[in-house]
Amino acid sequence: ADKASLKALRQSGAQHYHASPVCKNFTKAKRISTADPNDLAIAQSVARDIREVKPPTVSIENVPRYRDTALFKLITKELDDAGYNWDVSIVNAADYGGAQTRERMILRAVRKDIGELPALPQKTHAFSETGIGADWYTALKDLIDAEVAVPIRQAFARAPDEIARIRKMFAKKEGDPLRLVPNEPIITMGGSASRGVPSARNA
Repeated sequence: ADKASLKALRQSGAQHYHASPVCKNFTKAKRISTADPNDLAIAQSVARDIREVKPPTVSIENVPRYRDTALFKLITKELDDAGYNWDVSIVNAADYGGAQTRERMILRAVRKDIGELPALPQKTHAFSETGIGADWYTALKDLIDAEVAVPIRQAFARAPDEIARIRKMFAKKEGDPLRLVPNEPIITMGGSASRGVPSARNA
């Protein structure tokens, strides 16, 4: 957010500007007056860069809830004032082959004197329709050291609730998206913010 970064951006001649602003305090960011000072400084610097440099194209990535913050509205106001065509989409990484169901808000903007926004890329895996994403085990298996494996009871000695959740997921009916198959690789966070929300999945 400092002046040196603005100077560097001007000198770069960049044809595209991308930002992923930090915003950890979504509820507080509903109003500028209650936003976290660091979150506000970053949002203001993104708005400043758009206003003063007017790069040909802009993209902004964040969690979906960022769209509802005053910080995001501060940025989009600059896009409007600076003469951009822009849109916002919520996309899932699994729809494009990512080995995780990670939703993100993506803003895309093009200066009006340059042209219209292109269409979004076609989904390559269509997780949203099929419920089947990329296989994380295939992506990670060369990083897993089988020699350091430990029994599940030992691994989750401090998270017995997760073992109980996993057992319940084994018992779910076939076709249930939360059903786990016991003899296939399972990834788990080892815990969950809610006892009723599982955080384990087969590959």
